[in-house]
Amino acid sequence: MRRGLLSAKFAANRSNVRIFIFFVILLVGLLAYRDIFDLYFTGTDTLTLIDTSRIKSSDDLLRIFSQPMMGGTSFADRYQYFRPISTLSFSIDYALWGLNPWGYHLTNLLLHVLCACLLYWIVDEISGGYSGVAILGALLFTIHPVLAQNVSVISHRQDLLAALFSLMSLRLVVSFMQSRTEKNAWYMRFAVLFSCFAMAAKEVGFLSPFYLFSYFLLFASSNEGSMRDRIRYALRLSIPFILAALLMMVWRTIALDGVGIVSSSSIGDILHTAKNIIINFFTALVDPGYLILTQLKRIYSIHPSNNQLVLSALLILCSLAILYYLRDAVMMWIGTRRNPISKAFTFFLLGLLCISILAILSYPLIAHFFGNIIEDTYYGHGWDILLKVMEGRDRTPLEQYLLRMRDTVIGVCYRIAIFSVLAIVAFGTRLDREKDRVDMEDRIMRMMMLWILFSLVLFCVTSIGSKRNFYFSVAAFSTIFAILLLRSVTTFIRKIPVKAKPAMRVRYGAGLLTSVFFLSVVGMIFAYLLAYSAIFRDLNKWERNGTVSRLFFSELDNKVPEFPRGATLTISGLPSLNNSSLLDYTVKSWLDLHYPGNEMSVTFGDRVPSVECIECLQIEVIDTGNKSFDLRVDFPTGGEH
Repeated sequence: MRRGLLSAKFAANRSNVRIFIFFVILLVGLLAYRDIFDLYFTGTDTLTLIDTSRIKSSDDLLRIFSQPMMGGTSFADRYQYFRPISTLSFSIDYALWGLNPWGYHLTNLLLHVLCACLLYWIVDEISGGYSGVAILGALLFTIHPVLAQNVSVISHRQDLLAALFSLMSLRLVVSFMQSRTEKNAWYMRFAVLFSCFAMAAKEVGFLSPFYLFSYFLLFASSNEGSMRDRIRYALRLSIPFILAALLMMVWRTIALDGVGIVSSSSIGDILHTAKNIIINFFTALVDPGYLILTQLKRIYSIHPSNNQLVLSALLILCSLAILYYLRDAVMMWIGTRRNPISKAFTFFLLGLLCISILAILSYPLIAHFFGNIIEDTYYGHGWDILLKVMEGRDRTPLEQYLLRMRDTVIGVCYRIAIFSVLAIVAFGTRLDREKDRVDMEDRIMRMMMLWILFSLVLFCVTSIGSKRNFYFSVAAFSTIFAILLLRSVTTFIRKIPVKAKPAMRVRYGAGLLTSVFFLSVVGMIFAYLLAYSAIFRDLNKWERNGTVSRLFFSELDNKVPEFPRGATLTISGLPSLNNSSLLDYTVKSWLDLHYPGNEMSVTFGDRVPSVECIECLQIEVIDTGNKSFDLRVDFPTGGEH
């Protein structure tokens, strides 16, 4: 009786703690994205999604679930996507908010906060009460700089919806596996349903069965069985979700009259794109603004000066001297590993880190040597393989190839150094944790790594690798990074200076040195991600893009009454905006939303690179006859730069 009361009290306290954490996540989300409520309809596709998602009759509802997204527009002529759940979310938003952008931004933010809360809830549940990882991972996910685009741009909510339903499915599966009874069988049924919703929100949702398989493999099956038995057991549990994915694929194929492939590419192009996707993916996770990499590239010129050569030589000598001085401590630290494979891998990672850092420092010294090779190749006297790579050299200046060489050497070495450090931290901090806790954290990390691996495979196969597609992968990275950060802090606390026996001073010094190194590296990355997050960084890019759209449509609203029904509008002079440039179908959707039955068509002419004064936007209308009008956008008090 007493034990039952204590269990009930513990469960109640745990529920209260979770509610408090949910509230904290909401506050952090509101703080980080407080400025989005002042933005206009951001995103090229937003107005078109609103226009094509409006439900006026049952036929419109049927159309959403049987035709391509944004069907009937020029977008659907170029791309074939089937995302009825995402489209339906815009239908609901339009019914609630009309054409008030504030409500659409609120929906995006709430979806993001719900994803963060679910991530916390899931990790907290499967970790057995190690709430630190769950809380820190969820908070880092809430503010991670890469996700600013997903939250700020209304049309990018498709990734949020796919992640939300995938996490909801996983949460129900976790509940079912913890108490497998007939009474809780509905958990699995709703989990399959939510997994289908994720697939119907965006194509990345088809990874939901794979995410669930990774959970079944690492948490649902017995650790004592063989790997083959564990895989079989996980596959057996995943069968309902795999069958659901196959049915969703059939439904998608019927709706799109095909699988929806945008374009076909050669194997060589796919491999080249996959390489760039992988590099950009991992760089975006730890250096989302590419600030560190950009600064490194600015330090070195393609033709190093004598001062740079001298400085490079001095830095290399200093680095080698430090390595020599710390050799005993490093070897002692490596020696603490009992497993020979672990020792070898740790030694390999340290070697990779040292080589990459020395390569960056020595770039001015090697630039002349590689520069001569590139120069000889440029003039037709180099290696055959380089001649093939530089086939377009008659149209490209030599300096461009030298810049590519510098960017490639520094970029590759920088990325190797960053992730060698993180891998070293992951291995090096395991020894200072309790066995049960290490086992649980390791299983969570393996599950999150599988999530990232599955996502990368999809990105590489489909050649889709923009930052907005990394949404779910950032959830996995945030959890992994939270484990590394907490491990580093714990390791450092346990190595705080105490009196050590003379015979143990070398070993103790090695432990203290490595703990300081681990905490410094992970702490600096965390500080950088925090400083570059939306909490401290303005959303100027999206504010500027939204302002251009708002001003253009405001001016266009004054001109539309002059145009006859069925007119053809040719628009030129608008600036090129990343991810938010107005296109023909965007303007056409705005016309249909504000002037039903206009029967106008829209085309675009030349754009300008950028403007100084977007507030000065004006539209000049030129009647070219036959119901055709040229709309020339001008910024009279600004100018191109």
